[in-house]
Amino acid sequence: MPDPQHTVSNLYGQEWNLFKLGRVPALLLIDKAGNIRYQHYSSSMSDIPANSLLLRLLDEFSASS
Repeated sequence: MPDPQHTVSNLYGQEWNLFKLGRVPALLLIDKAGNIRYQHYSSSMSDIPANSLLLRLLDEFSASS
């Protein structure tokens, strides 16, 4: 769903970078209560966590809840 007012990115502190003409890439795993369980802010799209890491974290989070 579009978010033209950037409500979600502002809520979780995703930075704006004027030189990149937009927001800094961010990946957040947020639980049902709205708590950030994992966060990764990067300088470019080439610095993205591996899917295997994210899947492992999701498994760990669901096992601990």
